[in-house]
Amino acid sequence: MKCTGEMGCVKRVLFVFLFRVFRVFRGFILWVNFHAGDAMNETTRLLRDLVALPSINPMGRPLQGPDIFEYRVTAYLEEFCRGLGVPCERQPVAPLRDNLVARCTLPGARRTLLLEVHQDTVPVDNMIIEPFAARVENGRLFGRGACDVKGGMAAMLAAERYSSAKSRAETASSELRIG
Repeated sequence: MKCTGEMGCVKRVLFVFLFRVFRVFRGFILWVNFHAGDAMNETTRLLRDLVALPSINPMGRPLQGPDIFEYRVTAYLEEFCRGLGVPCERQPVAPLRDNLVARCTLPGARRTLLLEVHQDTVPVDNMIIEPFAARVENGRLFGRGACDVKGGMAAMLAAERYSSAKSRAETASSELRIG
């Protein structure tokens, strides 16, 4: 692919980036296809854990109570990373609202993959299901944050667990930024 003009260079950089991301995760993708039941069970378990932890952003409203703010999710993620042996640090933003940065730096890794996700969910106003029950029905998980964005977060955590279990020669370093 030839880099001609500003848009051509942007397209090339994007193409190269996406190709490299695919290469980093192709082992994970093949592993998921081979062990689909195990991987889906693990990812579903992670998602159920995350949905069961309230992390409501009051969005400027005077909401109060134990379900407000992300501190429970932050503690879960910190424990998850430490369980993998991945060092992490909290970055205080406001009371009960910390960001978490986890870095898995592997000697000899030729690249670093950055994964970013937020922890907060919208309030539970007018929900007709129990927001934190994390109920699975007909192969679908229901609860606040299941789609935005705890589902993506569970997939990232499963990929990080897979990556940390592989040999250093097979994976890239990674950085999880969770805010």
